[in-house]
Amino acid sequence: MKYFWIAWARFKNALYLEYRYPLQALMNAIGFVLFIYLLSIGANFNNPNISKSANIISVLTGLIAAFGLSHPLTTLGKSKFEIQEIYLQPISRIKYILASSTFFFLQIILTFIVYTYIIALFLNAEIQIPSQFLFLSIAVYLSSLGLGLVLVSFRIVFQRMGALINFISLIFIGSAVAANPTILRFIANYSAFARALLYIQTGELSLPWLWGLTFISLIIGIISFAYSEKLMFKRALLALD
Repeated sequence: MKYFWIAWARFKNALYLEYRYPLQALMNAIGFVLFIYLLSIGANFNNPNISKSANIISVLTGLIAAFGLSHPLTTLGKSKFEIQEIYLQPISRIKYILASSTFFFLQIILTFIVYTYIIALFLNAEIQIPSQFLFLSIAVYLSSLGLGLVLVSFRIVFQRMGALINFISLIFIGSAVAANPTILRFIANYSAFARALLYIQTGELSLPWLWGLTFISLIIGIISFAYSEKLMFKRALLALD
């Protein structure tokens, strides 16, 4: 429960910063809306047979996946050390990541719903987006969070990862813009993200399969992260000997 309240405090602090620096928040919002708008135009060009609203959801789903993927690495950076300095004690990394991801998801989903309405208005799309987007984004975020935990585990063990997370994030966004149903049907057997995009574009959905892939990805991520921390702890003990 301690980690839940720590994450809640950081969430409130993020909202306070938006309120304290409104011009910066406005400029960030304008830039991000333009970015999503351009991606949505590209998605409409690549998939003209799919509705504009579906293409907007696809783009936002790709961004949700990218944020979920990068969240573990971001959390293990500056923010974790700030929290440890405040509480004057080490904190469990996996518990903090999972707790903070809850409020981070809430923050981006609320922001994206507002952006969705704005972009749908610019593109003259039907605004029937948030119900689908909320439903799919939870599964996509959790599955990409699991993948992010796996990648961070490799970084913990090998101390090197390069720009792999950034590269995979670009793949998520590019797939949301350019992937067609034929490709998605093949990949959907192995990826909750692809299955979510397939549902957005065609309406084909298997709930047990979607959530099964989501929880498998998340569980594998948690196990691999816990194992990597245990391995590094053993290395530290051997170094002391």
